[in-house]
Amino acid sequence: MTQKEAVQVKNLTFGYGKKTVLEHLFLSVNMGESVAILGPNGAGKTTLFKLLLGLYQPWQGSIAILGREIKSSSDRVFARKKMAYVPQERIIGKLPITVFDSVLLGRYGKSYKGLKKPDSRDKETVIKALDTVGLQDLANKDVAELSGGELQRMSIARALVREADVVLLDEPIAHLDKKAKEEIPELIQSLQKEKELTMITITHEDINMDFDRVFTLTEGYLKEA
Repeated sequence: MTQKEAVQVKNLTFGYGKKTVLEHLFLSVNMGESVAILGPNGAGKTTLFKLLLGLYQPWQGSIAILGREIKSSSDRVFARKKMAYVPQERIIGKLPITVFDSVLLGRYGKSYKGLKKPDSRDKETVIKALDTVGLQDLANKDVAELSGGELQRMSIARALVREADVVLLDEPIAHLDKKAKEEIPELIQSLQKEKELTMITITHEDINMDFDRVFTLTEGYLKEA
């Protein structure tokens, strides 16, 4: 059986101003694969994720998500519904918000938006996700009181409730303590295998995970390690 491509990038070139950041980049990730992209800070890894999410438009080349080339605004909406993004920055807002409500925001745009309010299924999905990442007992805790590892678990739960086909992980162990650096990769890997998720992980540091394939991104060029 032919494997279906979750992500396909062809001859992608992009930059800022007159500076080229990514050049003639090719990448193909099959459904259910776990792929890592290694590279130093500033190599363009996060920029690549923003291109996949449709936040930037390529100077040259094409991007397809689940076989659909991302060209128009409706294509970009499609891509964002099919992908979940776990950002590197674990930003805590000034306004108080519980862990439950923060994860519930991950459903926004997936099953509710605008004047439509989250329903019982949305809330059940959040409860299940919190249980999956081990935060069920912290559901009513203020996000500002969480540790770095707990914040990352919450971010992963927010990605899970999107019920996406592709999960993008941006430096998942950055700025975590030693214990969290060991626990978070174990959690991610178990989720990937259990749910057969397609995952793309970008990192500049060693991470204790098994990947189907590993790529390196240096000076704008991507190659398989």
